[in-house]
Amino acid sequence: MSPRTSMLLKAAVLLAIGAAAGAGGGIAAWQKMNPPPKPRPVMTGNGPGSLAPPELPPEDEDGETAPPVEPLPPVEPAPPVPPVDPPQPPPVPRDPGPEFFGFPVGSTERAPEPEAVPPAPVVPAPPPAIEPKPAPPPPALRRARFMKDRCVAGFDGVTTLHDFSGWTRAVTGEITWEKDNLAKTVRASATIDARTLDTGDADRDELMHKDHLESATFPTMGFEVASIRLTGEDSMVMKGRMEIHGTKREVEIPCTLKVRRDGYVFVKGEVTTRMSEFGIEPPSKGGLINVKDEIRVWFEVWAEPVKEKPR
Repeated sequence: MSPRTSMLLKAAVLLAIGAAAGAGGGIAAWQKMNPPPKPRPVMTGNGPGSLAPPELPPEDEDGETAPPVEPLPPVEPAPPVPPVDPPQPPPVPRDPGPEFFGFPVGSTERAPEPEAVPPAPVVPAPPPAIEPKPAPPPPALRRARFMKDRCVAGFDGVTTLHDFSGWTRAVTGEITWEKDNLAKTVRASATIDARTLDTGDADRDELMHKDHLESATFPTMGFEVASIRLTGEDSMVMKGRMEIHGTKREVEIPCTLKVRRDGYVFVKGEVTTRMSEFGIEPPSKGGLINVKDEIRVWFEVWAEPVKEKPR
């Protein structure tokens, strides 16, 4: 092989190695700029990955599990009973009185006239006593507490390159309402640990918590329900106050609501808002990757019934 040919062969090999390294670096850089989305957990259904609690038999008013009701056997009608005539009393013998040759003789003496008895004075009857009506029993209060590791809350964002999501299972809260009067009596609140929000990319999470959410200063987010409006059999609109980054705003959130027969409650909702409304500046990286101001905040929670302790 001539020296020129050997030199050209070495140059081609180096060029191929450089191209492969450049392609690998480009792929790594693209993957870094476009990390895969963090999958959201499955909240409903009966599959192996579902976070829905197993359905239990419903409980009665005393808090005890109601046994299954078995159908009663059919009852055969009794045969008809013939009517029985009631026994007649024996005849009472009649006193014939004095007789004359077999014929009754009446008395010729007159019965004395009854003495006049003055009428008894009329005493008015006292008015009937009015008994006080018993006080109505207090309404039955229902209470459900968010289940640990069976709740999730997060947000969806959009950038000039890709979409991304961040969420956490560190959600706590409680729901109370009066039986058969949920729409007018419901009270609920939720608290989210902002420090645990995770988007699936460590560098992006560090920038989000340090420069935008400032989660060390504002460690929690929350929502408090003021009222609800039922819009269907299992849908409603919640109105309340949402707190993010230490700023509170009034919002309305369309939701799905399901109250199971065993007392477990599932609520799912989402609302579109803007980061700037909560004092958060939308992230930007080198002027090339910009996050849109508009984000979607969402949540899905399971709450278990809480039994009140007898006083």
